[in-house]
Amino acid sequence: MSGKETGTSAPGRATILVIDDEAVVRELLVGFLTSLGYTVHEAANGEEGVRMATEHRYDMVFTDVKMPGITGVQVLERVKAIEPTTQVVVLTGYGSVESAVECMKLGAFDYLGKPFHLEEIEILVKRALERGELQALVALYKLSQSVFSAMHFEDLLRQIIALTVQVLHADEASIMLFDKQKRLYIAASKGLDDTIMRTTRVELCESVAGRVAAEGKPVILGEEMSAQYPDGDRRSVITSSIVHPIIAKNKALGILNVNRIAMQEAFTNGDLEKATIFVSHIAQAIENAKLVNELEEKVKELNRAYEQLEFKQRQVIQAEKLAAVGQLVAGVAHELNNPLTAVMGFSEFLLMAECPPEVKATLSKVHGAANRCRRIIQHLLSFSGEQESRRRPADLNELAADVLEFSGRALSDKGIEVVTDYEQELPLVSVDADRMKQVLLGMVNNAVEAMEDRPERTLTARTWSEDEKVFLSLADTGVGIPEANLTKVFDPFFTTHEIGQGVGLGLSTCYAVVQKFGGTVSVESEAGAGTTFTIELPVGEPEEVATEYVPGQPAHGRPHWRVLVVEDEEDLRAMYEVVLRREGYELVLAANGAEAIEALAHGPYDIILLDMKMPGTDGADFCTHLEANCPEEMRKVLFATGDTVSERTRWWIEHTGRPVLNKPFQIEELIGALRAFEKAETPR
Repeated sequence: MSGKETGTSAPGRATILVIDDEAVVRELLVGFLTSLGYTVHEAANGEEGVRMATEHRYDMVFTDVKMPGITGVQVLERVKAIEPTTQVVVLTGYGSVESAVECMKLGAFDYLGKPFHLEEIEILVKRALERGELQALVALYKLSQSVFSAMHFEDLLRQIIALTVQVLHADEASIMLFDKQKRLYIAASKGLDDTIMRTTRVELCESVAGRVAAEGKPVILGEEMSAQYPDGDRRSVITSSIVHPIIAKNKALGILNVNRIAMQEAFTNGDLEKATIFVSHIAQAIENAKLVNELEEKVKELNRAYEQLEFKQRQVIQAEKLAAVGQLVAGVAHELNNPLTAVMGFSEFLLMAECPPEVKATLSKVHGAANRCRRIIQHLLSFSGEQESRRRPADLNELAADVLEFSGRALSDKGIEVVTDYEQELPLVSVDADRMKQVLLGMVNNAVEAMEDRPERTLTARTWSEDEKVFLSLADTGVGIPEANLTKVFDPFFTTHEIGQGVGLGLSTCYAVVQKFGGTVSVESEAGAGTTFTIELPVGEPEEVATEYVPGQPAHGRPHWRVLVVEDEEDLRAMYEVVLRREGYELVLAANGAEAIEALAHGPYDIILLDMKMPGTDGADFCTHLEANCPEEMRKVLFATGDTVSERTRWWIEHTGRPVLNKPFQIEELIGALRAFEKAETPR
């Protein structure tokens, strides 16, 4: 079967070859790529594809791995040997890590598993062609550098003059090029003084040089010639001259003037032929040298673009890593939330009762340990962005000052000098002040550790604002971070500590917290020269927060509200019953969504305290029942759950807009949420 060519070739559009033994895959790719405006060829096997690659130049090749005859890996090797800048994407339905690694080592641009989405293909082609363009530009740049010993434009011109005098046995030579006004000026010479070079300008068709440049034909000028220059000076008698146009790609670049003065022999037609051959080389050299400047700027521009792209990619990858770890942590945290809420509730309830001092002391330790576990869970939940934050207007100057004051003793004991440079009247940011202090404290502790064995120990805190952004940086004079680790410092579980001395969650948690407030964290460091962490936050308004309530206060004159508690954990139901009955609420308990649906017949209820993640009929199923059969009851729902990460739970919370009490919680938070609910709702 012979290869097919599809699509209409258009200037500037890429040509792509699709190699696959499955006709349906070829048809899909060819049709889609053709619709995007690319010129597309297809081949049914590896031999045919390699043959076509030798006959045509392709910007990009898609090749299947498993094909009869030549495999995709062999196609990859041969195509890259034919044209190294061709971008090859390997397709496979039987991928493995080993084959992917092998293909990437051989120069594949990407390794894509089947089935694939066409949106992926469109993005992939764009990225691959951008890379191919960059490689082609770099290759051309290197070729231009190799001409005349890799010289830059001015050096190249001087070398051309030296070679011209040597090759043509001349006494004097000059190169005239066009300026922006299309006039000839002397760009380089041997034998002319600086004044003549600076002042000489020749219009097209003016004098011999102007006519040669306009007509594009070389001339030999005869004996006893004298050069007349604009200042009226008469130069030494010129025996003979060659005036030769410099043309590249049918474009006039300038002229080459060659003079014999001391040498009495005039230039011959043989010399003119030598000059023509030589000019053909230097024309390309000059053209390439001009391209060098353009290419250098292009390469710099592309490098800047790729640096920005890599920075954005690192941000996306970091966010994806944190999201993945956050999903894992949130799932584990949910399993701990229910028993931990029961422990906290019962211990807090017993602490309110009369009991011997030694029992109360023991209960205090239990309650304290439970609260510590709660804080750990809240810390871990920073990964998933599910931990509720109380955002308020905050001054980063005050937060930094508080943290440094808190750490003052530790810093002074380590001999660390603290330097501050705070912008006055710094704009406020909208953050949870306590969590931001935890972020700053973690960074300060890292700085202290980095400077522990350093002779110079200085910690500099600086704040400033710019373009609706507020910045806070902490710079230390510590050991610094090796370049290889700079892109990993915010990765979860990355640590340089020995086993047992840290799990590598500190900086990744800082990153997640700051990101939740709409900001970013960046790091600059050099091994042995210290490290600077910079937090960037948007100037923002605070979120509205609910009014707080203190346990024991009257329930706004309605002490007998009826509450339907839907909770599958037996211990938690028992805790709710003990605590809420004491507060004057009437309770009906349901162990799952099915029991809750049955309990609706024994209503009405003022509040439905609803867990979401339950076996069988869960909270989402219960909400579905409410919306379908008694939608007015939905406004009575108060979600009390440790699962705010699953898609079902998220959807219902956002869909209904009902308040959420995140587990684990303390009794005062539970009572406060209920009373806030009472204040907002109308009794039955």
